[in-house]
Amino acid sequence: IDAGSCCGAFSAYASVKGADAVYAFEPVAENLAYVERTAKLNKNIFPVGKGLSDENAQKNIFIEPRRYSQSSLLQELNQGTSSTQVETVRLDDFVRENNLSRVDFIKADIEGAERLMLEGAQETLKRFAPKLALCTYHLPDDPEVMSSLILKANPKYNIVQKRMKLFASVPE
Repeated sequence: IDAGSCCGAFSAYASVKGADAVYAFEPVAENLAYVERTAKLNKNIFPVGKGLSDENAQKNIFIEPRRYSQSSLLQELNQGTSSTQVETVRLDDFVRENNLSRVDFIKADIEGAERLMLEGAQETLKRFAPKLALCTYHLPDDPEVMSSLILKANPKYNIVQKRMKLFASVPE
């Protein structure tokens, strides 16, 4: 799962490294166009024009003009920007609706909405225990909030906080 795919660079990397399927979530239309072009070169990348969140809904996304990669579902991170409606989905529902038999890895750089994504992925974390690579520099309490949500879903996770990133995995 590539949450906040932007132009699809991480998706392409995962594809080249042998991922069976990469679901590239990108709700901003301008960025999604790049992901779709990346997917044409990598047949195992599946662009998803939705944001991952804690509910299946239409939500405002706040967009920095000409800086689409910094768009956020959290208005407080983008004061003075325009907004548009985007569709969001809970990862648990996406996994169920698409009959995914496994989720091995989740990368998320979604401008502060990582915590919302984790709330909507509790069953996925419990059932599949995917490895996690999450950005923790958007909100001051990101490391604590995200760690708590991960351990709530699956207390077997080992969590390592490094410079502005959180990595988590369940020992094999």
